[in-house]
Amino acid sequence: LMRFAYRRGYAAFDAFDFAALKIRDASRRDTFTLDEYDSLVKALNTYVSKSSCGDGNDQQQRLMIRDCILIGSNTMLRVGELWQLTWADIVEYSKHTNDAGHAVTLVAIKVRAETAKTRKAILITVRGGEYFQRLYARTQFKDKSDYIFHGTTGKDRLSKRVLYDA
Repeated sequence: LMRFAYRRGYAAFDAFDFAALKIRDASRRDTFTLDEYDSLVKALNTYVSKSSCGDGNDQQQRLMIRDCILIGSNTMLRVGELWQLTWADIVEYSKHTNDAGHAVTLVAIKVRAETAKTRKAILITVRGGEYFQRLYARTQFKDKSDYIFHGTTGKDRLSKRVLYDA
């Protein structure tokens, strides 16, 4: 555009002088490496240890936050989708063996259209079923309409501020 304007006499210069753009390594995606994931799990286990927590309610909340982070990292669901999950959205669990011979629990999750970014309902099967099972065993709110990441009643969601401040 500037060359055209320069040739026609509309501009006194033929090009802009911009600094070169730095392109980051395209082969690296924004996912955890195995070492990063192991470090995350280790830090979360320290975060929920009894020596790091005050009373029992604080530890229960920290356990829920830990499982929320682990579920998010295994399912790749968006925070808004995670926050709106209810127990009715968990379709089924299945046990499998991965390539290394370790037992893995898969979970089928129904992402409702009203909670999905694309506004289309999808059914995904992902790793991390053991985290949902662990949450279910620990919670007292097990009704289908109760939020998985609940506040004090099960019908209210855990405040995002609690997660962000953790």
